Order: sequence, then structure tokens, then C-alpha cells
Amino acid sequence: MAGKKRKKIYLLYVVLCAAAAFLLIAGFVQRNAAKTYRVACIGDSITYGTGVLQTRDTDSYPALLQALSNGRYLAENYGAGGRTLLEGNKKSYSKTGYLEKIEAEEPDILLVMLGTNDSKPRNWDAAEYEAQYEALVQRLMALPNSPKVYVMIPPAAFPGEDGLAVYNIDPQVIREQLTKIIPRIAEKTGAGLIDLYTPTEGHPEYFTDGVHPNRQGNEVIAHEVYLTISEN
Repeated sequence: MAGKKRKKIYLLYVVLCAAAAFLLIAGFVQRNAAKTYRVACIGDSITYGTGVLQTRDTDSYPALLQALSNGRYLAENYGAGGRTLLEGNKKSYSKTGYLEKIEAEEPDILLVMLGTNDSKPRNWDAAEYEAQYEALVQRLMALPNSPKVYVMIPPAAFPGEDGLAVYNIDPQVIREQLTKIIPRIAEKTGAGLIDLYTPTEGHPEYFTDGVHPNRQGNEVIAHEVYLTISEN
């Protein structure tokens, strides 16, 4: 009789523990579902919204990402035209002051898309690009709030008759080198990876000039970004 009583008490204990665990998990899920995440979008003129200049407040990819999330992601646009990841030139992203601002604000998610301007013949240095990109990611991941950092393969670029795209951007460097280097950086640092080259390859209609996305192109970019970060 005493054994049956102990068994009932044990079963009741197990049920209560399971119920408590369920409530804890449900509360965690509910809190995270309601949370608003601050997203810093680091990049060049593609991020800035040069291809939709007159309506960039609504049609740039950061704006579309925020709209797509119904406000769950508060996306701050830190794009700057003509900027390179590579330091040592006057157009380096490091000279914008944005990195220091981002470090002070400690956003939850950082999206890094730099490389299109680095592909220009006068800028390109594969070894330096990889080393400096890795250092940048490590710098961002070391922020006190431990943000989630994503590195993004830039969209495709479409060349003119001389083989280069507008502003001397080299589509071949983007296609053959950035698509390999950036995944390596993600693997080495533990950053997330978002591929924007594959969904834009073969779609010149997504761009105003072969490099800068129009609204349709930015919708594709925002969709890819949203799918990846919302899954994580």
C-alpha cells in the first residue's frame, strides 16, 4: 500500500515538473516572439539605396526588411556610397564613423555587406580583403552584448562591353572570389552567412544600372535576409 502511495506521489511530481517546464518554455517563446530586435545594416551604396534614391526611406533593403518583419526588426541603414571594406584608401568604410556609432549602440543583429567596391581593379587585394574582413567580424562579435553577426555575399553585377560594370566594378571578382572568400570568413568566425549573389544572378531586371538594385531587387534581398535571420 505504501509503495502504491509513493508511486502516486512520484507520478504527481513528474507531472508537476513537466507542467512547470512547459510554462517556462512557453513564457520564453512568448517573450522572444514579442521582442523587437535592433538591426544594423552595414554596407555601401547598395545598402544605402542608391538604386531607389528618391524613395530609399521605403524602398531600400533595410526599409523593406523592417516592413517585412512588421516592425519586429528595427533596421538602421548604415550604408555609405562608394565604400570599401579594405582600409588604406579614402573611401574605406572605416572612415565613415559608423562602426564607432554601432559599437556604442550595441544592436542585436549586424548585417555586413561590403565587397562590391573592393572588386574594382584599383582596389582589389584578395588576401588583404579576407584578413581585414575577418578582423572586422571579430571586432563586431566582441561587442559586450554579443550580437549575431551576418556576412553577406553581395548581389551579382552586370558588365558592359569592356567586361566591367558601372564605376569599374568587376563582376568576375564578385562571382569567382567574393562568393568563395565570404563563406570562408563565416566558417572561420562563426558568423552567419547570407548569399545574395545566387538569387540575383541572371536577373539584370533587378537593377537600375547593373549594380544598384531597384525596388524589385531590394525586395529579393530583404526577403533573403528576413528568411535567414528569422530562422535563427
